[in-house]
Amino acid sequence: MSVQPQPWGQTNASWTPCTQRSTDAIVIRFSGEVCPPCPVRQACTTATIRGSQLTIRDQKAQQALDAARAEQSTQQWQDKYKLRAGADGTRTSHLAQLELALTA
Repeated sequence: MSVQPQPWGQTNASWTPCTQRSTDAIVIRFSGEVCPPCPVRQACTTATIRGSQLTIRDQKAQQALDAARAEQSTQQWQDKYKLRAGADGTRTSHLAQLELALTA
């Protein structure tokens, strides 16, 4: 993909196709030199060292990600996740103890 100017006048440094968690995406990077003086920087990035980076997915994948993030913000999902996190922690602890016993 080519370098494209943005509506606020900045030009991105690169478009790089990638796969993130088995999903095709494109990472768009802006150089650290154009971000600090940009008037809309606060709306784009929280990066303090480098320029901003955007990840773009196809519409279906983005909608699925947005729906999952919305669900994760509900109290019902968080309560259910607490149970899983507790079970995962217990399992990890038992596996670590077993590994110590086998190596002793």
